[in-house]
Parts: sequence; C-alpha cells; structure tokens
Amino acid sequence: MASLILILAAITLLVISNFAVAVAAATTGKLSFSVNYIHRDSPQSPFYNSSQTPYESLIASVDRDRFRFSKLSNGLSNIIMAPIAPDTAEYLINIAIGTPPFNIHIIADTGSGLIWTQCVPCKNCFRQTAPKFDPSASSTYKTISCKDCPSLESFFCGSHDKCSYSYIYVDGSFGNGIGSIETLTFDSSSGEKVSVENINMGCTHESKGLFQSTEAGIIGLGRGSLSLISQLGDRIDNQFSYCLVPKTAVGYSSTLNFGPGPYPNLEPFPVSIPLADVNSPFYSVFLQSVMVGDVIVPMEGSNDGSEGNIVIDSGAYLSYLPHTVLNGLIDAFSKVITLPTAQDSLFKLCYKIDRVSIDVLPDVKMDFGNGVVVTFPPLNMFFKVSNAIACLAVLPSSPGMNFIGNFAQQNFLLEYDLGINMVSFTAKDCTKFVG
Repeated sequence: MASLILILAAITLLVISNFAVAVAAATTGKLSFSVNYIHRDSPQSPFYNSSQTPYESLIASVDRDRFRFSKLSNGLSNIIMAPIAPDTAEYLINIAIGTPPFNIHIIADTGSGLIWTQCVPCKNCFRQTAPKFDPSASSTYKTISCKDCPSLESFFCGSHDKCSYSYIYVDGSFGNGIGSIETLTFDSSSGEKVSVENINMGCTHESKGLFQSTEAGIIGLGRGSLSLISQLGDRIDNQFSYCLVPKTAVGYSSTLNFGPGPYPNLEPFPVSIPLADVNSPFYSVFLQSVMVGDVIVPMEGSNDGSEGNIVIDSGAYLSYLPHTVLNGLIDAFSKVITLPTAQDSLFKLCYKIDRVSIDVLPDVKMDFGNGVVVTFPPLNMFFKVSNAIACLAVLPSSPGMNFIGNFAQQNFLLEYDLGINMVSFTAKDCTKFVG
C-alpha cells in the first residue's frame, strides 16, 4: 500500500510539473492555441434556453442586433463609449482569471476593446448569478498605479493612487472599477491549459444597465490598445482567426485561434483584404461594390480606398448597407430571381421557397478593389423566417455604420494579421474545422 501511495504521488508530481512547464512556456514564449468560440444560443452557453425554437432563436438574434445597431447609431460619436451594448453580444469564450484559476464564461467580441469582469466587493452592481471574481483570493492580482494608467479618456487617477476607469456603453450601461493586472488561463481545444501573465484588465466594482445575470464581463478582441489581441501582440505574431459554424449546426462549436493558424495549405486560396483606418478600434475595410450576377452596385464611401467604409464584426448578427446600396442590391436580385416575393415587416426582400432550397438563390460577390472579391453563397445572405419564406439578411444602415455581420461570415475561416494589416476569407465547412 505504501509503495502504491508513493507511485501515485510521483505520478501526481509529474503531471503537475508537466503542466507548470507547459504553462511557463506558453507565458514566456510564442503562443498558438485554439478555444471554443461559443454562440450564446449554444447548449454550452450560460444564455442557453432549451425551450427556444430555432425560429425564436433567430428572432432573438435579430432583435438584439437591431437594438445594438440603434444604440451604435446614436452613441458611437462619443469616444468614451464602448462600441457594443452588453446584452447584444453573440459569442463567448471560457477563461479563468487569477491564481488559483477562477473560471467564467465571458463575452468575446471583435467590436470591443477592454477586458473586464465584476469583482468583489461589488456595490450597486447588476445581479450576476455566477460567483464574482475575488481579487484578494488571487496571488497574481495587482492594481495599476496612477503613473501607469493608460492614456485613454475613460481612465483616470482614482483614490489611493489607483488607476480607475468609467466605461460607458452606447445603451447607457456602465461599469466603474480599478485597472488591474492578472493572469488569464484558457482551456485550449487540445485540452491543454494555456496561461498568459500580466494582462491589463478591469476589475469592476460598480455597474448598472442592461446586463443579464448570466453575464460575467467582456474580453475585447478589437484593435484598441487594451484589447486581448493588442496585449498579446508579438506573442501571437499579431494574428488571430476564427471559423463560425451556422446556428443550425447543433452540436458543433465555432473555433477561435490565437497566433498563426496551423493551416498553411488552405484550399481554396484565401482572399486577402487590406485593413483600413489603422488607428480605428474596428476591423474596417474598403468595399468597392456589391455584385449579383452581372449587376454591379457601387458602394458608398471613400473612392481611393484609404478609409474603410464597412466593418467586419463578429458581434453583429446581420449585415448593414446604405439605403441606396441595399435598394440597388434588391433590384439586382429581381433581375435574376423568378421566385415569387413575400412580405415581411422588417426585411426588405423575401422570397417564397416552399418548393425549393435557399441554394437556388444567387451568390453575392463583394469587390474590395484590385481584383479582390469574396463570394458569399446564398446560405450566408438569406435565412428562413419560416418554413416557406427566406429573407435577405441585410438591413439599411445609418451613415458610417456599415457592417458585415457574423451570419455572412459563417463557414468562412477569417484570419486577421495585424502585423501587415490584412484580413483573409477562406470558404470552409466550419463543422469540420479544427484550429
């Protein structure tokens, strides 16, 4: 019995030692790992509602998106405001904060630039069903002093020489707290734990607004200086990627990869688009025109391509185009589709497809200039609002608020390389994709 205990102890020590070595290597060297990118309506999500039908899930996504877009249109001009409304995000990841690791599901969004979670003590905070992070229980937690406070308008020197922030969302929700430094640990798709030290994050001690009780915070994947992508920087060679499975693909999870992707020989060949507006927190690109069949609809915006006129956003569900462009797109479809149209209270173009598949509808091609064209199949542009009706998943935008949403991105591998300011699209069956 004693010898068995010694053997088990040796095995345990070996496992712990290997884990520590793996974590240390990941912390100090280059990083390349994948995590599950969980849709909020997935059974893996804390938002999951098992009684919700696929149609109800679709309508909920559309409603969240319209609310988000309306708030963006009204509030984005205020640079203090965070781009997304907290209760409208679509994707989450599972991370652990601190030492020992404290597990939470957290919203992960390419339209957001700060990392934060609610911390104890939390006075006047929104109700959170999951336990809150206790910084006093973590051996790696540190506060940021005033002299090291980020030079951003939402940060300021607070009491006791602590860097503080007041983060306001476009829907009026807010979070106030302390700038902090912590270790984040990720559950990689391979089953290994990947820990990253010295990440700047917010420890929120006061919050109010349209947060859901199942929310625990946000991890920004945008281009801002405090986003996770920017902070990982050279450690991931300034690269990340994701492959989004369709919402209808029950039982599958999307993949989010940090670092150079393990896919050197992609087929078909990736279509690479320059990212515009280097100083923008968004992933904006210049769209020259939209095509259906032989009909070309010019896009509004900068003619020389020096400024972006549309944003690629994993947090937006639908796509948004200017009224004139959307009307031109609808006219283009009418020239090539003979199916009877249907009326819908929200979407401007719908077809009766009770006897045919969405696949019979034409592709939409987006021309990003210099021969760079991405082809979006009909399943990326039309969705069923009933068994017999399919509608174009595009709504009219407000000035300067054009988006390619995650519905259009499904079954594409999107690779972002911020070292050379490029984003690439590769058509993929994301249910079979392993990052």
